[in-house]
This record gives sequence, C-alpha cells and structure tokens, in this order.
Amino acid sequence: TAPPAPPAAKPPSIEGFRPSLHGFAFVNSFSGSPLPIDVGVKPSNLSSSFGLCGGMSFAAADYFIAHKAPPPDTRPPAQGTQLYTYIYKRQATSIGPMGAMGMKFVEWMKLPTSGPDSTHASTLQELPGIVAALRRQEPVVLGLVLVSAADSREPWNNHQVLTYGVDESVSGRTDIRIYDPNFPKRDDVVIRIT
Repeated sequence: TAPPAPPAAKPPSIEGFRPSLHGFAFVNSFSGSPLPIDVGVKPSNLSSSFGLCGGMSFAAADYFIAHKAPPPDTRPPAQGTQLYTYIYKRQATSIGPMGAMGMKFVEWMKLPTSGPDSTHASTLQELPGIVAALRRQEPVVLGLVLVSAADSREPWNNHQVLTYGVDESVSGRTDIRIYDPNFPKRDDVVIRIT
C-alpha cells in the first residue's frame, strides 16, 4: 500500500475574511465633488459621481483587523458623514506618502500589456510579495491598472481592491481572491493570472 499523502498546504489567505461578511454592502459610487473641500467651482472635467475604491478597500481591512463588522448601509454615505470622512481619509492613504502609489499608477499606465517590460511581467514580479503577506495574515490592497497612458491621462480611472486569498493551480494559473468595492457582498470575484 502507498504511504498516506501529506496534508495539502493551506492556500495563502486571510483567515476568515469574506467580502459578503466583511466588505461594505454599498457599491463604490459616490456623488458630489471628489475634491476634499468645496471650492465653489467644479472643474468641467470632474464628474459628479466618483469612486473611493482604495478608501473602501483599506477601510474594509481596518474593520476586519479590528474585529468589527462594517456598517450595514446599502447606500454610499453622504459627504460630511463620519463614515464618508473615514473612507475619504483612507482613500488619501491609498495614494501613498507624497503620492508615491499615485505615481506608480502613472508609470504602470505607460507600460505595454505584454512583453518583458509590461504590466503582465510587473504583475508576476509582485505576486510572491502578495502571497508572502497573505501567509503572514496581512491583507493587501492592490492597484489595478485599467487604462493605458495612450488612451487616458487620468490615473483615477484605475482601480483598487483588497486581496484576501490566493489559489495557485498546478497548471500555472493563479486566482487572486478579492473584495472589489464595485461588486459588494460577492465572494466569487477573482483576478486570474496565467
């Protein structure tokens, strides 16, 4: 008889996190001005609806780490409320000190999609660090480059999500399980890397 197989290694994940339980119940769509203060004049290129995906991702991680359920609100908080102010401050944090993460978005927007110096190659280089953080039970907020500098000079059209698990297959496919503020309460949203 064959010896028993060793137990399978647990996939790296944040123990117990589920978007349906620990993410916000409202969609990432806020109304008003995305500027931090009311300057009385809204630039014509700013929409009256905007997202705070980085703030929502960081705030969801904060609530989870603090062992607190996020508020059950199904509508985004209005400007001036305590929850809105908190999410907005976490959005500012997501841009990084001196705008470092914002600049990283701008740099990655200049990269081609494939090839040795591409967003795909850069993503593969980041993957081991993401997996290592999840093994340490540290949530990871990911920046997703969705627009090219050739098509848009607006880095705010990119996106941020909270990573809470990674499933690696023997076929070379990696599924990154995420809480996506654009899809509230969904446990089935993944980023697939091949």
